[in-house]
Amino acid sequence: MKSFYLFLLIPIMTLSQSADSLQFSTRFYDAVDQYVLLNSDDKNYSLGFVYIDEQAGFTFNWEGNTLKMTSTGLVLQDKVDENLNMKVRLEPNWQLVHPLSNEEVVSLGLPEQPEWLEVYKANSDTNDYQLAIGYFYNHVGASIHAISYLENVYNDDPSFRNVIFELSYAYNATKQFDKAIAMLEKALKEEPKLLIYKELGYSYLNTKNYEKSVEAYSKGLELEGTDQMKAEMALPIAQHFFNVGDEKEFKKWSKLSKKYSKKIPQFLQYLNYWNENFKVKK
Repeated sequence: MKSFYLFLLIPIMTLSQSADSLQFSTRFYDAVDQYVLLNSDDKNYSLGFVYIDEQAGFTFNWEGNTLKMTSTGLVLQDKVDENLNMKVRLEPNWQLVHPLSNEEVVSLGLPEQPEWLEVYKANSDTNDYQLAIGYFYNHVGASIHAISYLENVYNDDPSFRNVIFELSYAYNATKQFDKAIAMLEKALKEEPKLLIYKELGYSYLNTKNYEKSVEAYSKGLELEGTDQMKAEMALPIAQHFFNVGDEKEFKKWSKLSKKYSKKIPQFLQYLNYWNENFKVKK
C-alpha cells in the first residue's frame, strides 16, 4: 500500500467555487459516510471518505484523488494510481474537514458512496455493529450521534454486553439525566456493577440529588475496579463537599480520592488546590 501524494493536473470535472468559500470547520464525526476535503496551503485538497470501521473506528479513506483550486474553481484530479488506497485511523483531535454537499458530489461526477463501503456495512443491522458504532461515537465525544444506535440495541436486548453503560454514558453526556437514572436503577436491581454505579452517581450529581449521588458512588467503590475508575467516582464528591464547605465529609472524600489518584497528576492537583483553599461555609 502506498502512502504518498502525487498530483496529476488532469481535470475531469470543474466545480465553481472559490478558495475563500471553502470552510474547514467540521469535525470528522459530524461527516460520517461523506466525502470530505482536507485543508492545504497549496490549494491541492486531498479528497477522501469518512466512515466507521466496526473494528477500528473512525477512518479517512484516501484513494488517490485530490481537488485542485484553479481560477475557475475546484477541479477533480485523476487518481495517481488506480491501486492506491490509504486509510487513516482518526483520533479525537484530528483536523477539521470540509464535507462535500450532495450537489458537489454530483457535480464532480463522484458516486453517491464508494463501492467498497458496502463491505463495512454488511453487518449494520446487528447488535454487535450498532454497539460498536455507539461506542466509537462516545469515545470521541460525539455521544449525540451514539444514542440512536445504542437505543436500537437496548430496545432489542437490554442485557446485550455493555449497552447499558454505553447508552447511560451517552444520556449523561447529552444531559438526559432522567433517562439515564431510570435505566441505571433498573439495571442495578438485576446486577450491581461498578460502571453502572459510576454513571448513576454522575446522573444524580448533575440533578443535584447529592445524597443519592454519594450513596451510588459509595456502593460502587465497594466493588472491584481500577484505581482510575474509583478516582473518577470519589473526586466529584470531594469537589461537592469542597463547594458546600462541609469539612468532615470533604476530608473523608479528599483522602479517599488521593488513595485512588496516586498515578493521576491532574486529579492530585485539584485535590491539593481544594485542600489549600478549603473554607467552612456558615
